[in-house]
Amino acid sequence: MYRRAATEAGHDPATLKVSINSPGFVAATHQEAISVSHPYFQAGWMANHHQRGQGVPMPKMAYEAQATAAGAFFLGSTQEVVDKILAQYELFRHDRMMIRLGFGNVPQKEALKSIELLGSEVAPVVRKEIASLSGKEVTA
Repeated sequence: MYRRAATEAGHDPATLKVSINSPGFVAATHQEAISVSHPYFQAGWMANHHQRGQGVPMPKMAYEAQATAAGAFFLGSTQEVVDKILAQYELFRHDRMMIRLGFGNVPQKEALKSIELLGSEVAPVVRKEIASLSGKEVTA
């Protein structure tokens, strides 16, 4: 819709940047990603939504549903996160990806582990796969 609206407004959609931005957390296993991040996500969720009169907790089951291929969050093992990024790339051909790891104040030690996994195991695979799909080098 974004690209179609841009075209209708006289813009070249090839020049527009598209970004996917979502909460997420990467760990060695799916279960670890969920168990480490959910309590902090839940706290952040409640802190942000109670101000809007919507202080309804997100049950762990709902949080886990967001980690599925159809869900909005990038939660799980490195391979699961790679797969989800690439699946969304197939749909949206996005240029940028931002995963918010610190939602709810995940402890620094855990957040740093997740960042390390993103940088050392997720990003290189995603860059390589997107380069092979798009025929251009991915640098960010």
